[in-house]
Amino acid sequence: MGQCKFIRPGILTTIQDSGRKGYGFYGVPKSGYMDREAVELAQLILGLPEGSAVIECSMMGPTIIFHDPTQLVITGADMQWQLDDAPINLNQIIQVEENSTLSSRNAVLGFRSYIAINGTLETKTDLGSASTYNYAQFGAKQIAKNDILSWAPRNHPQHEIKYKNSLSVSNFIKIQRGPEYHLLDEQSKQKLAHSEFRISPDSNRMGVKLSGTALNCTGRLTDSVPVLPGFIQLPPNGNPIVILNDGQVTGGYPRIAYMNEVEQSKFNQLPIGHKVILSLRP
Repeated sequence: MGQCKFIRPGILTTIQDSGRKGYGFYGVPKSGYMDREAVELAQLILGLPEGSAVIECSMMGPTIIFHDPTQLVITGADMQWQLDDAPINLNQIIQVEENSTLSSRNAVLGFRSYIAINGTLETKTDLGSASTYNYAQFGAKQIAKNDILSWAPRNHPQHEIKYKNSLSVSNFIKIQRGPEYHLLDEQSKQKLAHSEFRISPDSNRMGVKLSGTALNCTGRLTDSVPVLPGFIQLPPNGNPIVILNDGQVTGGYPRIAYMNEVEQSKFNQLPIGHKVILSLRP
């Protein structure tokens, strides 16, 4: 059994896997990785099973002392990672020795980073998933100072994969028309397709509030309707909300648009305060 200790937890460091699927009927969101593509890259490089749990870091990563040797891969945002004060590269296997210290700073590119350890993380699970869901205390709890994380080492043979490309952060996010797109007035339809928004500081894993361009609907919903990660809702104040992985599963605001999983991964790497242009597909 391997172990590590979090000397500094970072801003929002959690355990995430592929999430809880099929529980929306009971009001339970999926949760899980915010950047699926970054996680799948880490799993591919390290040879981990698809859907396995990793450490998700947001905005500023943790400082971790590894009590046991292991291998790890870090993907996603560049948080100026160092191992024993020496810079390390993203997207490649890192050999970690006993009592080595992994440290990081504020993200200089992107917003979310992923640490994949070569083993099976030993964490609490609920409804078949270890994914941290703070609002119901499901899965592993959010990482705090001095927390210990354990893993069962894997003996999977390693096949070094060379992957040098860094994270590409794009302001342009492709979206599709949502079920209530028709409720937007004509001017708002034009704004949605061409205007610039900003990611509000009042955002979290439940949803991202967009500011800077107000939209207007000519009608309202009379009943709650299903919502999924990637749906864009429009509340009465005219500022769109993008539902994310920990978001509610029903809502009463018009669903004016949505973005697919690939676009969600790109969107979830945009920092707070960053501008975003929603590109409406025909």
